[in-house]
Amino acid sequence: MPMIEPVSGMPRKAQVFAFIVEQLVLTRQVPPIEGMTRPVQAFAFICTELVRTNRSPSLEEIARHLGVAKSRARDLVVSLRHAGVVLQVPGAQRALVVPGLERRMAIEALRREGFIVDEDIMTIRPSTPVQVPIVAVIEHRLAHDDPRQSAA
Repeated sequence: MPMIEPVSGMPRKAQVFAFIVEQLVLTRQVPPIEGMTRPVQAFAFICTELVRTNRSPSLEEIARHLGVAKSRARDLVVSLRHAGVVLQVPGAQRALVVPGLERRMAIEALRREGFIVDEDIMTIRPSTPVQVPIVAVIEHRLAHDDPRQSAA
């Protein structure tokens, strides 16, 4: 079972949320976490659905997955919003977003394709040098476009 590496200055709950995102992006599976609370279970399910289907789960789906009432699922989403780990677009039914999840997914997709991604400066380059053929640049000018011709 993967271990959560402690990060100094970061609350334990935030470390758990970050660990879930990282493991989901890398393995496409939620890591088993001992004593997972309902908010953490809700967060893990939301992330899983975003990764698996590329869309946010509805409150009904969250409630069904966790085996709770829809009102409890709503309360869990509200607590996740207050914790800052989930964002919600006002007025939209399926509008849950996990900040940074899409970016992590894009970076890992590039890495799987062989690109080297430096996240500190966000540069992307091929993992092996690419030989670019030298192409001659040929410029074509019409006689009436040539300034030497028009001066005469």
